[in-house]
This record gives sequence, structure tokens and C-alpha cells, in this order.
Amino acid sequence: MQCKPLNELNWSEWEAYDEVCLLVSRPVQVEIDRQKGGGNNRLSKRARSASSLFRYILLPENNYYEVRNAKPIVRLYLRQDIKPDESLSDRLMYSERDDQLVGITAQFSKDRPDSPVILLTHDTGPMASAKMVGVNFRTIPDEWLLAPETSETDKQINKLQAELTRLKQTAPNVEICFENQMTGESDFNLETVIYSALTEEQVSKLLERINSTIFPESNFNVQETDDNTLTGLNHFRSLPALFGKPTFTPATDEDIALYKDEQYPDWIRTCEKYLCVLHEHLNELTPFPEVTVWLSNTGTRPTEDTLVTLSANGKLLIIPSEENDEENKLNGPALPLPPEAPKGKWETINPLMQQLNHSAYRVTPFSDSDSLMSRLKNINNSLFSENVNPNLFYYQQRPERPVKSYSLTCKQWRHQNEEEPFSSTIFFERSPGKISGTLEAKVQATNMADPVTKRKPIYITVTEVSALEKAEQLVESLIQNSKANIKFQFRQRVN
Repeated sequence: MQCKPLNELNWSEWEAYDEVCLLVSRPVQVEIDRQKGGGNNRLSKRARSASSLFRYILLPENNYYEVRNAKPIVRLYLRQDIKPDESLSDRLMYSERDDQLVGITAQFSKDRPDSPVILLTHDTGPMASAKMVGVNFRTIPDEWLLAPETSETDKQINKLQAELTRLKQTAPNVEICFENQMTGESDFNLETVIYSALTEEQVSKLLERINSTIFPESNFNVQETDDNTLTGLNHFRSLPALFGKPTFTPATDEDIALYKDEQYPDWIRTCEKYLCVLHEHLNELTPFPEVTVWLSNTGTRPTEDTLVTLSANGKLLIIPSEENDEENKLNGPALPLPPEAPKGKWETINPLMQQLNHSAYRVTPFSDSDSLMSRLKNINNSLFSENVNPNLFYYQQRPERPVKSYSLTCKQWRHQNEEEPFSSTIFFERSPGKISGTLEAKVQATNMADPVTKRKPIYITVTEVSALEKAEQLVESLIQNSKANIKFQFRQRVN
């Protein structure tokens, strides 16, 4: 009853025989008759079909039904005349159908000693009884069996699932994915560093390097000129009435004393203080990791009154990433340049320029520019608030400092558009060790049956490193910049 139609079975395993006779015994026929009235399920339908086949065999002109006419020839017979082997009645319980089949097979085997007789079954009951009394049996191959029948309950479930799928296809379909901004991948095993302070010995050696390379100026009134400068001065001397006469003005004693006693020593002390807290500057400039949450609506409808909430769990905080962070990262740490020593300088007093610098020729700046910009900004904000784009996301309240969660809203988030990125900077206590937490993105809308939520585990390793290498780079950069600055100052004095 649970096998495919006889003419669809694979009989290749029986090719060693010229003919295979399939015998349907009385117990099998009775069970088939019993199954005919079971309604419209598959078993009842198969039972009625088998019963019709039996009626065909019972017609006077027919003795069998030929299933296959090629080797092996397969014929189906109805044999209700075979009785169970009585000699096995003490070992088999003939009140059980399984044992009845085994007893009938044993008796038919005795009646046909020259022909192999085999019990075909897929049930363990007949197999166990046949093995017990020494009756040959063979398991029906799995490929002969029909696929499991779908019950009425299963059919109803499949129908409801199909209906649910159809409804989902006519609704928004929100998808969420996470991206590590540092790697562009979805992996969030992050690594960062924390800089430790320089030791007193390290600071002392760095100051020695500065003092041994950048000396305080000692010559303040040398009239430094090069050939080009002299040529230019001589050229202007020929027209003193128009361009004025070049005059050298030496540095004053007060300026020299201020430089030697205050400005240069103060600069050294400033460098020392900066090196002592350099690790703090480096830690402030070391970026915290950023993550982008990408949202897409791949459904067939826009979401309405959409609420997107981004949350950090564990020991993590988040804040929306700033668009100008890259510009801020360019302003790295730097030691201050040494003070410029007072020097004598050449000056050309030009009577014509003196008159042009008179107050009558000056243009007074617009004094109320700040208030004007403020008014323009207020006007812009007013226009913006009155013309909100319903298809864009807006912060409910954009946080100004790291928080556990923040939300954005959109009146109507269009479907089948490009993905929407939401970038956040992840903050945590920067101390050596391992930190873990999760980032959660949740999307809700009035026309979504359930919110869509996705979480991403985040693992952060913070390693402590010395600020010495960075400090040495700053000192060498200071030395190079101070040399370049001296040359620049010289060109300014002689031009």
C-alpha cells in the first residue's frame, strides 16, 4: 500500500530469475478490504485501486495480472488457498497478521521445494518472526516506497505558510547588516592601543636632545643681507623720493633680555610639560572604532512611521559619527617651535604707503556680520523645520555625548532604494585588557507585523604601548621645523 505502482518499480535486482510471481495471501487481502473505507486519504485510495485489481484477477478468463513481460517476467496472483504451516503454531502466534504471513510463506516453501520462496516486507515484525523460524525474507527497497503522505494538518500548515509568504511579498521587507569601518568587513574582533606616560628619565633625555640641537640665539644685530638683497636695496636707493630710503633698526636691549630670560626658558619648560602629558594627547587622538549599520527595504511597500533604534549593550556606548572626523584627525600632536629671537631689520619708509595707510583710506569691516550670520542660520533652521522630507531619516534627539541608545524616524521609508547607512562610533573605557558587548539595530513601523532586530557581538582588545617612539618622532620633527623656520625668518629679514 505504501509502494509505488508495480509497473514503476525497479526490478533489476531480480534479473537472475526468469519469472517473479507475486502472491497476495488472505491476510493481505483482508487488510486491503479494511482500508478501502478510510475516506479520501492516500491509503484508502490505494486500497480501492488494489481491490479493483484483485477483481480483475478473479475474472474467469484471468488467473493473474502481468506487471512486466520482459526478464524477469513479473506476475501478480491472488492466493487465498494457502494456509499457515501448522508445525510452526507453537512458535508463531497466528492471531497476529505478521505471524500469519510468515506461516503462509513457510507452508508455500514446503509445497514448492524446488523454487525459492521469499517473504517481501518493509516491517520489522514479520522480519523478526521469519528470522526466528528460518523463513527467507527480503526487505522492500526504499526506492520502491512512496514519499511520506502529507496529513490534513500538514496541508493546512502549508496553505497558511503560502498565504503568509504572499502577504510578506506585499509588505516591507527590512534587512540589516553591520560593517566594520576600519576593515570594511563584518568581523568585529577589534584591536586598539592606549599610550602610557613617559618616564622622567625618558623626558630628560628628550630635553637633552632638544637643548643640544636647538641653541638659544646669541647674535641679535648682524645686518644680514645677501647679494640679491643688496642689489634690490641699491635699486630702490636710486629712487628715494618715491620708494623711501632703506634703514637698519637694531634689536632693543629690552627685547633681547625678554628673549634670553623669559621666552626661551619658558619654551623649554613648555616642551617638558607637553612631553609629560604626551600620552594623554595621543590617547585623545587615537580614534575609537566605528561601525556602520546598513538598512534596506527590499519589499514591495514603503515602511510607514519608521523608527530605527541603535543600542549598545555591555560596557559599550555609542554616538553618531561626525562627518568631519577625518579633518580632526589631521591635527596631530606637535611640540611648539622655539621663540623667534629679536633681530635687527632693514626697513624702507615709504611716504606714499604711509598716506595710503591713513585712516581715511581704510575700509571698516561690517561690524554686524556675526548677527547677520546668526539671523541667516535661524532663517535656515526655520525653513528646514517647515519642509521636512518625509522620505529621509531624522534624529529624535541627536546625542551630543556617548549614550546607550539613540533613535531616528522616517515618515515614509521608500522600498527598492539604495541601502541607508547609519554610522556610529563605539566608546568604551580605554584601559588594557579585553572588552566585549553587542550592537543592536531594531526597525519598527506601523505597517510591519513584527519589528526586525539584529545583534552583532563586538570584541575589543586594548594593548598598552609606550609613548616614547611618538615622542622621539616629535622631537626630530621639531628640530627639522626649527631649522626651516630659521631660514624662513632670515628671508623675511632681508626682503
